[in-house]
Amino acid sequence: MAAVLIPFILFDVVIMSVVVWYLLQRRKLRAARSGDTTPAVLDLDSLRALAGFAKEQHEHIGQFMRTNWSGSPEQLPGVLTALLIELERDARTKGLAVDHGAIKTMLGASLRAHKIGSPHDVRGALDKVA
Repeated sequence: MAAVLIPFILFDVVIMSVVVWYLLQRRKLRAARSGDTTPAVLDLDSLRALAGFAKEQHEHIGQFMRTNWSGSPEQLPGVLTALLIELERDARTKGLAVDHGAIKTMLGASLRAHKIGSPHDVRGALDKVA
């Protein structure tokens, strides 16, 4: 029974790590631009909310992609654009202050976990999405 839970636990750890890393990098970049030398304090409540949002949207992302994407790499940027718009709307509805880049990072991690598309095609499509 425990062996069945291992992939879900690993996925949760990967998503959480990606979100934490991304937020820390943005905070460092923002502090460097403003000339602030004091370390930025990370709001753990918003981080937990973002990780929970990523976990709950994972299944939705898989369903959306299976329903709307035919498997053609040329179609992928359009489908991802529609999905990003939907994810950003859902995040705003839940009161999360998440920027576009964080949502794209979360989406890329979820697509890799679902093994949807080749990593090269997904990365290229996410780069094309505004």
